[in-house]
Amino acid sequence: MSQEELIDQLFKEAITAIRAGDKAAGRENLMKVIELNEFHEHAWMWLGATVDSDEERIICLENVLTINPQNEKARQVLEKLRSKQPASAPTIPPAPGSSVAPPPAEPEPASATTPAAPGDDSWRTSLYTEPADEGTVTRAKSRRREALDEEAEYGLGDAWFGALIFKISGAYESVVERAAIGQTLINVALVAFLSAIITVLMAQIILIPSGGVTGLMADSYTQSGMSMTAQDLEAFRQFDQWMGTAGMVAIGAVMFIATPLGLLLTTAMYHAGAKILGGKGDFMQTASGVSLAYVAQTIMQIIPTILAIATLLISNQLEAAMMVMNLGYLVLGLYGLAVMVVAVMTAHQFNFLRALGSIFLAPIVLSVLCCCLSFGLSMLGGAGSTGY
Repeated sequence: MSQEELIDQLFKEAITAIRAGDKAAGRENLMKVIELNEFHEHAWMWLGATVDSDEERIICLENVLTINPQNEKARQVLEKLRSKQPASAPTIPPAPGSSVAPPPAEPEPASATTPAAPGDDSWRTSLYTEPADEGTVTRAKSRRREALDEEAEYGLGDAWFGALIFKISGAYESVVERAAIGQTLINVALVAFLSAIITVLMAQIILIPSGGVTGLMADSYTQSGMSMTAQDLEAFRQFDQWMGTAGMVAIGAVMFIATPLGLLLTTAMYHAGAKILGGKGDFMQTASGVSLAYVAQTIMQIIPTILAIATLLISNQLEAAMMVMNLGYLVLGLYGLAVMVVAVMTAHQFNFLRALGSIFLAPIVLSVLCCCLSFGLSMLGGAGSTGY
């Protein structure tokens, strides 16, 4: 069982126990969830429903708002709790990164019911009367603060490294969850730059040993049994002249522009697939995860390109270099799928199968729609041509 599956199981068992009236067992499982993932927003919300003191409820709500500052329900109850505290009472400092400024309040009466589903953000209206184990929440908050302090030390480079080696904890998970647009744009720019460089290198690998476009086309004409006219030869030679420095710069510029567009389309398709399957992340979180996955994939793409260049220099045979490159890209395709699955898992809190389904679902649906559209247009064209 993966860690994600274990977290989901413990969380569901906690909610079941709380609904059955066994708050102690529910609290224990929630603490295990938080031990495994201190950024689990709903675990902190439900934990607040199992404690007795306002101070511990405040800590739970502050941590919820640290994780998700847009959680208005948590903010409202926190303000109520703070407003009911005596003015002279010492206050517990807000969780790191929390933008909350006002007061926490006591929960609603114990007669109210708990939410109908784990994904429901509405605040628990029945908070139990028995106290939690002494120090339970404060210790959890301390660990949460330590995690945030450690996280602050990470840079975007740590997230790239995490993406490369499938290490989703720490910086990688933090970058995807926070989904800062500046970091995402840096990822996209890096992917575009590396893609442009790699494309230019691949063009050189193919053209240089073949005698440029002229040599490639001459071989093609020969294999097809055709003869190249003087006019064709001159056109290809002119194209070869253009394919010098200016041509390579033009190819690189096209790739630099096309790559972000392709990345945007990929993000839209994967996000649509994830939402169909019940994904929890927003579009920016999907974009952050996908861009990190592309950074990892593009960095790894350098390896088969370098190996192909080395093979070409050693053997001076284009066929051998292309064989090495094709084999490398086959392995790279599997690696790219794996890092993309990890990205979708992280952005939408999915297990492996749902993340994999998200990646394939949208392209399949799009292909079916295109086929239906093409068929419909052909039918209309046929009907028009027969006069109906």
